[in-house]
Amino acid sequence: MRALRVGLLSTADINSKLLGGARAAEGVEVVAVASRSRERAAAYAAEHGIGRAHGSYHALLADAGVDAVYVPLPNSLHVSGRSARSSPASTCCARSR
Repeated sequence: MRALRVGLLSTADINSKLLGGARAAEGVEVVAVASRSRERAAAYAAEHGIGRAHGSYHALLADAGVDAVYVPLPNSLHVSGRSARSSPASTCCARSR
């Protein structure tokens, strides 16, 4: 069985919780990260051992090598539903209280 390939739609601090869980889980692999800055995404990917870095959120949503996308952004920054629906990946939005 192939691992679930997850992409992170930002370099937010809360990603550390998902990364820890993904590394502990069997069959889950974080394969990509996106930021509005390609340089920031690349630095985050290198620091956390993530294979691909994207310089835009839309690029991550279009990445055919990603099965699911974690969106840990404030509601005001969530990618529009239209963009997410056109993505080949499933999306999961984090919500803070």
